[in-house]
Amino acid sequence: MPHYSDLPFNKIETSTGKEQFHCRNCGYVYKDAFFESSILKKIRRCKKCQMKITTETRRNNNNPYRKMLFYVKKHTLPSDELKLKEKDIRYLHDEVWQKKCALTGKTEDLGFVTWKREMGLKPWNLVLMKKKYAKIHRKNHSIFHISYPIETTMKIENILANIEQHYQ
Repeated sequence: MPHYSDLPFNKIETSTGKEQFHCRNCGYVYKDAFFESSILKKIRRCKKCQMKITTETRRNNNNPYRKMLFYVKKHTLPSDELKLKEKDIRYLHDEVWQKKCALTGKTEDLGFVTWKREMGLKPWNLVLMKKKYAKIHRKNHSIFHISYPIETTMKIENILANIEQHYQ
């Protein structure tokens, strides 16, 4: 694969002798000044196209559901049975758990954790908790090593059963 510096610039010589460049994204031909920096010349994108790509990248990287999905996948064992998607995280976070920690009802610093580790990464095995509780839960590997109040455990088990019915 060629390095950006190895690629031709798509220079176009005009009759006046001024250089112009062809943008590989939008296809327009622009003056040298519209490519501003040498980096944009190397990747052959005009300022408009580069700005659009940068904005889209920022928008995607700041998506809280994508961050939660990354957090869950990072801290759990992968499951081949069901691919967890961003829309699943959105549904669980907003509709099922109503943006609140399952244990405390708090709304800040939340992350998903698998309720029973042996079940793997499935929507009906994810519980929304404060990250500090999720860390303790993950460390102890299962609900049976932590003494949650029986009412809380039953409430979570019922919600997880409803989620499983929703996905079946």
